[in-house]
Amino acid sequence: MNYKLQKLKKLKSIILFGLTLIFINCQDINESNDDLSSSSIQTVSSAEAKFFLSNKVNNTFSKSLKNAMDKLELDKMTYEELKGSDQFLAVIPFSTNNEIQNDRILLTKINNEIKGVIFSMYLEKSTIEGKFSGKIIINSLDGEFLNGFRAENDIIVSRLVKSNLSEKNNRTAKGIGLDSFNAQSIELDEVIIMNRTHGIPMVDEFSWNSIYGGGGSSEGVSWNSTGGGSSPVPSPAPLNATNPCDKIKEQMANVLFNSKKDELSKKTSQKAETGFSQNKNGPFTSLGVVDANTLNLPTDPNIIGYMHTHIDEFENGKFDNDGNPYLNKAIKMFSPADVGAFLTLVKNAKTNNIPISTVYGAMVSSSGTYELRFTGNPDNILPIKWTDLNNVYKTYFKNDSAEVGFLKFLKDKANISGIELYKINKNGTTTKKTLDAKNKIVDINC
Repeated sequence: MNYKLQKLKKLKSIILFGLTLIFINCQDINESNDDLSSSSIQTVSSAEAKFFLSNKVNNTFSKSLKNAMDKLELDKMTYEELKGSDQFLAVIPFSTNNEIQNDRILLTKINNEIKGVIFSMYLEKSTIEGKFSGKIIINSLDGEFLNGFRAENDIIVSRLVKSNLSEKNNRTAKGIGLDSFNAQSIELDEVIIMNRTHGIPMVDEFSWNSIYGGGGSSEGVSWNSTGGGSSPVPSPAPLNATNPCDKIKEQMANVLFNSKKDELSKKTSQKAETGFSQNKNGPFTSLGVVDANTLNLPTDPNIIGYMHTHIDEFENGKFDNDGNPYLNKAIKMFSPADVGAFLTLVKNAKTNNIPISTVYGAMVSSSGTYELRFTGNPDNILPIKWTDLNNVYKTYFKNDSAEVGFLKFLKDKANISGIELYKINKNGTTTKKTLDAKNKIVDINC
């Protein structure tokens, strides 16, 4: 990225004396949307941010934008305060940032939909030490120019807009902003802000509407774009959390856990299951393969959990009398042996004074990722030979979905309460799965 400020296209300074026009341009910086409240603004979790950006890179970004995203430093994401709101703005820097150029991705949720922009600041010489003077460019994550401003000593003095003249004349001039983020060639005009009816717009109180166009905001919501008011990434859940939802949120914020889960999700088309066990201190260990549908979970007092795949169906090389191939077809839900292994870990945790809330079993398949948690009394776990239930287990899936069949099986055959089923959704959120009185699935979002 050989971007140099001195090579920026020359801006056209246009002073608008018409009161109506000036009022509209000024309102774009300070206006509010009375139909929406600040409660529609929500904080994006670290897991949601990772999934959202990964999906964007894989499915939306152009090659140049993908290259730019390689410089994104997700591990340095911070949450910064929003003045006028109890929510936080997720701010992710780029490794290419320096004293002159500061590019960041800003993520938030507006009405439960994640919104993101690339917020770029280009420093020019300040007349007052510690104050920002320079250009601010806001691009969409798809590389479209959204908004631009010029500041002098922390005060917004002008707005940068697309030049109508350049569109009419079909001109091509690189827009102001990081080269890799511009998906189109544009020329910008500078509109001097002369009417300050709504107060003086400041860099350290950057209007929410100037960033996101008014969506999900209320009057007074702003962000300190100079970096003040930042805080470490808030913990998704207390470190001593015992609620399964909170414990799974902790997992989803753990880079190592996610990397193992993502690794397994790429192996569901293989012809043998793969998996890992997890030590109470954090490390993961690969599970030994017994056969295509069986893994060996070692007897170790320090193991608190496991995750493994249930693979897609495939021809196993055998044929019936008519020459039709037999299919190896696994049910994409926890097997009786999986449940037994999970309860063994629960009992092991009780014996070794390991918090029961840390114990889990996870299953990754092409149909979804699920996790088992236990909230009952470990002393009530009976010594059941779970593999003896294989045949009766299969009958639960003849007429019901995997979720319904599994929960009905637990209710009828587990002989203990407290085994809970959770689905880890593709967007990083979690949903508890239960049955109502009519054996219909009830979703409880964490």
